[in-house]
Amino acid sequence: MSKATTAREKLTAKVATRTLDEITTELTLLDAMEYSIEKVIVETTYIRAMDSRFPIVSEIAWGIIEKHDAEFPEEYLSYPSALLLAREESGL
Repeated sequence: MSKATTAREKLTAKVATRTLDEITTELTLLDAMEYSIEKVIVETTYIRAMDSRFPIVSEIAWGIIEKHDAEFPEEYLSYPSALLLAREESGL
C-alpha cells in the first residue's frame, strides 16, 4: 500500500470518530488555509464523512450552496461556510 493510501485511510478513520461540532470546527479551520492538494484531500474526506454520517445537515449545506450559486453566480460559497449557515438555520 502506498503512503498516500495509508494516510487517507488513517484520516478517514480519524474523521469517523469526530462529532458534528468537531467536524464543523476542523472544516472551518481548513477553509482558512491556503489552497493545496493536501487541503483538498483532507477537506473532501471531511465532506464525505458529513454526507454519510450527518446527511440532513449536509443536505441543508448543499442546498444553501445551490441557492447561493443561483442568486450570486459570481461569488463562491465554500462548503464549510455553508455548513455553518446550515447549522445556524437548523439549530443542529
